[in-house]
Amino acid sequence: MGNLTFQQIFRYALPGGITLLILLGVYDAPGSESGGHFDVSSIGGAAVLSGVALVVGGLIYTLHRATAYPLIYRVLLLAGTLRIDPKKSRAWNILWPSDEELDRDILRWCKRAKKDSSASGLSEWATQIHYIYCSGWAILVGHLIGSLLGWTTRSSLYRFSFWLLLAFLVAGLYHHARYLYFDSKVLRDADSVETP
Repeated sequence: MGNLTFQQIFRYALPGGITLLILLGVYDAPGSESGGHFDVSSIGGAAVLSGVALVVGGLIYTLHRATAYPLIYRVLLLAGTLRIDPKKSRAWNILWPSDEELDRDILRWCKRAKKDSSASGLSEWATQIHYIYCSGWAILVGHLIGSLLGWTTRSSLYRFSFWLLLAFLVAGLYHHARYLYFDSKVLRDADSVETP
């Protein structure tokens, strides 16, 4: 895997940390009344939690990029205004990349490689989209783990966390659609400038 940058560590730790916050904040683990089975305040406990956050967050991020994100991306590209060529029809198979998606990704990668390209500035925006989606998935994973373990919930925090999950997913979709709109415009404009 090589050396991880701070942004990569944060990318993996954020969803894992949110999952742990849901588990520790929304659910009552058996034995938690007597101090629990795990001392979070100790140095060893904090190190273990940090490691767990990185592993769980890495899994959430990887599964998001491998499964959920491509499906969301393809569904959003069904909207003509978000495509590079709105007149071109979009294949309805959301399980496999279309020619539009492949052309778009290749064009974006080529444009981002150029420092003076306006497409290179959109990568930070794209990173934010993944943070928002992964934060939502992390809440969901926290609830799945808590439910599978049979832990009881604290009702007010439980409801709040589901509203937060909904807010993250809606914000992710909105932010993603805006990004695709701007990305389409930047890629169309860059393509028209370069073609004589």
